[in-house]
Amino acid sequence: TRAVTLAETVLAHVLADAGSADASLGFAALTDAAGYEAALRTRTDPIFGTFYAGRGLTWSLTIEPVTTSESSGDWTAAVDLSATTPQYRRVTVTVSWTDPGGQARTLDLAVIVADLS
Repeated sequence: TRAVTLAETVLAHVLADAGSADASLGFAALTDAAGYEAALRTRTDPIFGTFYAGRGLTWSLTIEPVTTSESSGDWTAAVDLSATTPQYRRVTVTVSWTDPGGQARTLDLAVIVADLS
């Protein structure tokens, strides 16, 4: 469906950005969730934003706090940012739309991004 395609497309950009060596991107850019999402929209809206918005689909991101492999998946646990263990964030894109019957619908799709540097 279009919602799945939009969610996958947004997450593909997130994954590419998280692995980027560009100074304005990379894993660290996800620390400022609102700023990252605004910058991502600025870059992607000309490409696919108008197409999906014109069909009633919108998207938003939820970027979880940093966790490590030692925190057992507890996304709320405090993390020692000076540790040498790999750090992770869960990033969820939520796509929203109204179906032909007038019912509000949402689709959540998530990925785990890692800072392995």
